[in-house]
Amino acid sequence: MVSLSGLDLGTTPHVLDLAAELAPRRVALSLLVAPRPDPSGDALDWVRGRRAGGDAVVMHGYGLTHGNGSGIGRPARLPSHEAGLALVAAERRFETFGLAADGFVPPRWVASPGALVALRQRDFRLCADLLGVRLLDSGQTLPGRVLGVGRRHATEPWWCAALVLGAARTARRGGLV
Repeated sequence: MVSLSGLDLGTTPHVLDLAAELAPRRVALSLLVAPRPDPSGDALDWVRGRRAGGDAVVMHGYGLTHGNGSGIGRPARLPSHEAGLALVAAERRFETFGLAADGFVPPRWVASPGALVALRQRDFRLCADLLGVRLLDSGQTLPGRVLGVGRRHATEPWWCAALVLGAARTARRGGLV
């Protein structure tokens, strides 16, 4: 499974190309969708279609920004009651998109202990963060690494090659990336 984030009008053509490349390899997608107020209709239609085809839709962050735009306050210290309120708002926004979340990825891939409590209370089953994938109902964590291209390295061929090689090496060893 490959996770894709940053789905919007500007990235949709690239995402379609990547999905087409992965389809013959039978690689499933998890689509990280931010619950922001201004999603691209075309991207949402595509996500809805992929979800109907079996791909996972993962809520990426709370959809709210304060201060520097990186998410709610300091996500690593977010208490459970604040995380719970933010999750309620994000779930309502997903409802307006016609989506339901299969899991959650916190802002900056950092889940506070309070956020984990709130996710369990809101019946989320998994949370992917810097430590791996947390199975919230059992408390088990499947160790893994987060690798991404990001905007800064998106055009650097050496970075893309290193990313692919690192992911392939981890996959050969049965690891989670």
